[in-house]
Amino acid sequence: FIVDIDGGAECEKQYFMNSERTLTEKALAVNGFTADQIGSFPKQSDVFENFLHDVEPFLSLEGRMVEPLQLAGYNINFDRRFLKHWFIRNGNSSFTTLISYDVLDVADLIKAAQIYFGKEAVPSWSLSSACRMFGIELESAHDSLADIKVTRALHYTLESMFLGALKGD
Repeated sequence: FIVDIDGGAECEKQYFMNSERTLTEKALAVNGFTADQIGSFPKQSDVFENFLHDVEPFLSLEGRMVEPLQLAGYNINFDRRFLKHWFIRNGNSSFTTLISYDVLDVADLIKAAQIYFGKEAVPSWSLSSACRMFGIELESAHDSLADIKVTRALHYTLESMFLGALKGD
């Protein structure tokens, strides 16, 4: 994850965890790890505690709770559902307190760009196609931190494009 505050990356973290479940060959092919490698990662419950510890500074200010974190990503509702189940699996009921229901989905911005600028200008809304189209290098597809970094770059590129269009640039 990246904690972005006013355009600055305040914190970047990537966790690898042992889900303590049997993964399919398809899942292993997508993530690029072997079952033995995943088995050597920390337990998901330990990673969960590390995650809570790492986001806590961004949830409170001088001991007072501030706004919940807003998730941003590409097809972010998939990730939001995953996170919600991760909280439940770890017996933690604070998901809706810590994570805002309001999300920023960069895939939706691509769809909006197709409507506003025309399908010829933005022919596909897949992450890899969008990155190619806007000259953003996608190094390791399906590597969570790499995906987050290019999604963030894509967001700022699209934001600039829309703001320019609104100003008549």
